Amino acid sequence: MSCLKSENGQPGDASADGRDFNAFEVMEPRKPGLTPKDLRNGGRVKTDDTPPTGLYMPNNNIQTPNMTSPEYVQLSTAAALTLGIMPGKMHRCECTRCLNILLTYPEGCRANCAYCGLARHREADRDYADRNFIRVDWPSVPMEKIIETVAKDPENSPFHRMCISMITHPKSDADTVTVLKNWTAKIDPAAIPISILSNPTTMQRSNVQELRDLGSDIFTVALDAATPELFDRTRGKGVQSPHSWKKYWDILLDAKDIFGREKFGAHIIVGMGE
Repeated sequence: MSCLKSENGQPGDASADGRDFNAFEVMEPRKPGLTPKDLRNGGRVKTDDTPPTGLYMPNNNIQTPNMTSPEYVQLSTAAALTLGIMPGKMHRCECTRCLNILLTYPEGCRANCAYCGLARHREADRDYADRNFIRVDWPSVPMEKIIETVAKDPENSPFHRMCISMITHPKSDADTVTVLKNWTAKIDPAAIPISILSNPTTMQRSNVQELRDLGSDIFTVALDAATPELFDRTRGKGVQSPHSWKKYWDILLDAKDIFGREKFGAHIIVGMGE
């Protein structure tokens, strides 16, 4: 996507024509290119079939192991640092308070959102586990290792919440349930509450209810785009992606009914041409 402002523009700066926002007409996403057939759906990873050996740090210079949820998940860099499974320090903070995990598959996310580092159209450049999400690396870790580490002393854990982030994949709904069950079998949600960052495209109301019944207490939907037109342009038919504004709102309203007041929410990205 293009941006009206220069890279060094500051908040409140206006462009040459007086605008201080990214206009709809200049935010047209690039059309997705064609991915070679042998690289689609995690082709490299599944053909080589290298077995994983524990923690995997994204590295485009080696063959990516064949890792899949629910056995493996990806962690935010901040969560990995806080768990002590990768070296480093966080600026002005000793830890993060939310353990963010992301489901992972060799095929990756099958959606094609224009602005996302995990989008389907990027699969020719890097294997899924080697791409970054929100500009930082997400190392891959056995879910069992995460649970065992946190379960040693959940009452005094640095984490005040755990969030399971779904992606658009045929196994995503079932694997989210498995990850949630495995977590709550050893860690009481009263000690570390659980959020779901959902994938409405593959969900029904019954899926939302099941996640609530299994112990999650907050449910969110990443609308990202603020209008139906922007949504379709950046997340739907405009970029050959399966998402729809209506389905996202249907699931968001289901979450309102099932999770209740102040226990459901939506993410919005400002600046995509609204």
